[in-house]
Amino acid sequence: MTLRWEPWTPTIGAGHPDPLVDRLTALVGIGRVAVLARAEGSPAPRALVWPESSESVQRVLRVVREAELPWTVVGTPPPFDPPDVAAGVVYVCLERMAGLLAVDETSLVAQFQTGIRWERAEDLLSRRGLTLGPLPGPVRSRTIAESIAENDRLRPSAAYGQLIEAIQGVTAVLPDGERARTVVAPRRATGPELTAAVFGTRHRGALVTEVSLQVWRRTGEATRRACAAADWASAAAFVRSCLCAGIRPAFVLASGRGPVELGFEVTSAAAAEALHRQIQAGGVTPRSRHDVLDALLSADPTEPAWRVIAVVPAARLSEAAVLVPEAICPDLGGPDATLWARRSPEPLVARHLVALGARVPGIPTGFEDLEATFLGHLSRRA
Repeated sequence: MTLRWEPWTPTIGAGHPDPLVDRLTALVGIGRVAVLARAEGSPAPRALVWPESSESVQRVLRVVREAELPWTVVGTPPPFDPPDVAAGVVYVCLERMAGLLAVDETSLVAQFQTGIRWERAEDLLSRRGLTLGPLPGPVRSRTIAESIAENDRLRPSAAYGQLIEAIQGVTAVLPDGERARTVVAPRRATGPELTAAVFGTRHRGALVTEVSLQVWRRTGEATRRACAAADWASAAAFVRSCLCAGIRPAFVLASGRGPVELGFEVTSAAAAEALHRQIQAGGVTPRSRHDVLDALLSADPTEPAWRVIAVVPAARLSEAAVLVPEAICPDLGGPDATLWARRSPEPLVARHLVALGARVPGIPTGFEDLEATFLGHLSRRA
């Protein structure tokens, strides 16, 4: 198969031969809609649209729905059209929706458009003396919209929590073109929750256009400590003892099949001193450096990105480590442990992980039925 890398051609004015393209141009502005030429008879996308606000997304999806065309969300314009694309698909590109809308320095909440990349969001906050907390390398170059679409958690942190859990509220455009917004306040009633319902649906349930994120005030430079435990059980016991002692690290990472290396990152001098005393108390061996922690917290474009390959019951972690010795674990100390690796496990290894009680991405878990129910509800509403 030969892929044709044909350029997108932005509209330059009114009167385009395709009435849909002309209508979209009138809605979002000249130069913010593009088309991709195709040979006669080959499937082609109908248009690529760059909205710049939630209102623009709302207008675009209403028009696309009226035309009964499929749409998909992209972070950056695709350089070519996939061979199996649905005929007439409309691409909605969020790269121009990358702004910081508001910051409440009293409640420590920042509102962003979801086309912004996490590293850019962190950079904008750092200028105000604020932070999102530690950002692992794999997430830094992703957009917030991508993380929501894939239900990316990516940062199990005792101090800051999961990255997705920092989302306090969302503004989303539903498939019928209506806009929904959650209030940044504790829930006061039972029932469906929009924020949780749209995670992991790959924008099929709703297109989240704005998010309100919990932020923190910047502290001093992060301090790292490393040690080694005899096995996974000893490593998990040591992490639990640290948590019980009141040490809340920003990040913990474990790796190894024999001696398990542990890397900690703390954000205060008091926590660093308490962790040092805990290591000296025994049960683990001090280490001077921890390369795995450095690898995860920094992006290397020459290497495949780290990805979650399994969520394993803590009691079976030692057995899982034998199956995937290259994996790392960032959330020891709880009932479940998440394994990350640069490559997905082989099918046989994945089946063995499932036999241990692990949840493996790509293997049905029952969530699919919940997603189908939610999407069915939206279609009936439309």
